[in-house]
Amino acid sequence: MIDNYEIIGLIAAVLTTASFIPQVYKTWKLKSADSLSLTMYLSFFVGVLLWLVYGIHLNSLSMVIANSITAVLALLLIISFTLYTFLKKITPIDPIVGITVETLLLLPFMVLFLYHKTQVGLPLFVTNSPDHIGLLISTGVFTSVPLLMFSYGVRKIDLSNLGFIQYYAPSISLVIGIFVFKERFGVIHMLSLIHI
Repeated sequence: MIDNYEIIGLIAAVLTTASFIPQVYKTWKLKSADSLSLTMYLSFFVGVLLWLVYGIHLNSLSMVIANSITAVLALLLIISFTLYTFLKKITPIDPIVGITVETLLLLPFMVLFLYHKTQVGLPLFVTNSPDHIGLLISTGVFTSVPLLMFSYGVRKIDLSNLGFIQYYAPSISLVIGIFVFKERFGVIHMLSLIHI
């Protein structure tokens, strides 16, 4: 006889394994991949939570840790990115003003961080080399330009399309890093990727 926790494990397996079926069906039915299925995301999230319950029952530390982290991170990413994108889309603020306000909101935290570094005797930058300092300062431009482009672009496409782009863009970066730039990808990287 199957006990209740084994049933929870089976339901978790079905939900997480089959969570992409609603998306495939919706894409097939509408002949379009423009919108993503909320059912898919809910099914996957509930499946992860059930895996967590099942892992707790089995007293499996690896299942508990992996599914706890997956559930929390997935929820935080979904909430934070959805909220950020939604606010960017509905706020009638020029993107340059928006980036300026965001930077000013983060400025006190950065000042406190830099103050703390000086108090414990650490250099403000990795080294005091003018070349390194110049490179680090230039990263502001390389961060600001994509943010400005995102701020303009987010108003021109549907949120569902934007969410899909945000899903596959990191995967493309991973493939380019491994196969084009020949970056190291070991066992620990694979384990991290599996948990993402």
